[in-house]
Amino acid sequence: MLAAMIYMGGHVSGANYNPAVSMAVLVRGKLGVPQFAGYVVVQVLGALCAARMGALAIGAENTPLPQPGADVMTGHAFLMEFLFTYALAAVVLNVATTVSTEGNSFYGLAIGVTVTAGAYAAGPVSGAAFNPAVATGLFAVHETTKYFWLYWVGPLSGGLAAGLFFHLINSEENDLRFGAADDLEKRAAAVGGHTSVYRTEVTDWLKSVRGGVSYQKSFASLDRDGDKKISLEELTSALLEQGLNTTQISDMFAAADTDNDGTITEAEYIAILEKAKSA
Repeated sequence: MLAAMIYMGGHVSGANYNPAVSMAVLVRGKLGVPQFAGYVVVQVLGALCAARMGALAIGAENTPLPQPGADVMTGHAFLMEFLFTYALAAVVLNVATTVSTEGNSFYGLAIGVTVTAGAYAAGPVSGAAFNPAVATGLFAVHETTKYFWLYWVGPLSGGLAAGLFFHLINSEENDLRFGAADDLEKRAAAVGGHTSVYRTEVTDWLKSVRGGVSYQKSFASLDRDGDKKISLEELTSALLEQGLNTTQISDMFAAADTDNDGTITEAEYIAILEKAKSA
């Protein structure tokens, strides 16, 4: 079911569905802090609704509640939640956010298989939540907070560790780090093809605008009134002709206008071209 939901929602929102995975993507640098907070809020609200619907369908007493197994120490349950959430987040980062695996069709299957394996291995020990939002919904149905902390701290720690370790083993992928997700990337969705597709769109635009000429000449071609500055209107007029939409153009303009004066100078223009070229 999870694999199907990932394939269904990946192109829309990135299909995070899990605060721990969102934490990993945040540390990876593919998600900004405001977007991370928004994802977590929506994930928890969705889990609360889903758990309540499940309780209405089968009864609250039949709704599962994650908790350590019989005779299982809390520390052991914590370790299982940490390790398998780490494994889940590491798989997500490596199959759904890297240039080397972009465009693959197996990312949903890889993530789904990881969760399934974790459920079988860790279920008797910790309940195999691996998702703070899901745990929150189930705890709300049962109206208890016993072990609630375990299913937030364990998975979030696993997601954090996966994000940090990703930078150690994938240094060539560190084009965007801690808080830099908004510089040239599409705001909102983080996992999946969104970032790479957008970078391709920017690169194609640069090629079409430059056409082999210098940055100065391409700047002059956009500076239609000759005032040595490019306004949003001038950029929009030129790039709509290149097939980009107004949202993409506004994002590019905001990224280039580093002094927030409402125009792009030649220096700002060259800087953003160099940044996009190396991304």
